[in-house]
Amino acid sequence: MLHDRFDRDQHELLTRQLFSIRQQTIVSEYVKCFTELVDQLSACSNSTNPVYYTMHFIDGLKPEIKAIVL
Repeated sequence: MLHDRFDRDQHELLTRQLFSIRQQTIVSEYVKCFTELVDQLSACSNSTNPVYYTMHFIDGLKPEIKAIVL
């Protein structure tokens, strides 16, 4: 029961971080933080479609970089 409760809480926390992560400095720093977050989420569940992460990654980029990527 303990394992189920805290794993779920950790997954929810990581998912919330994924929804709020934004590029604040250079792209390489954003990539590093985003990758670490995705790695942690993948450890909790490997059923997420890669397109899901791609969309969140692009959405978190600064507007001028996002426009170029899109």
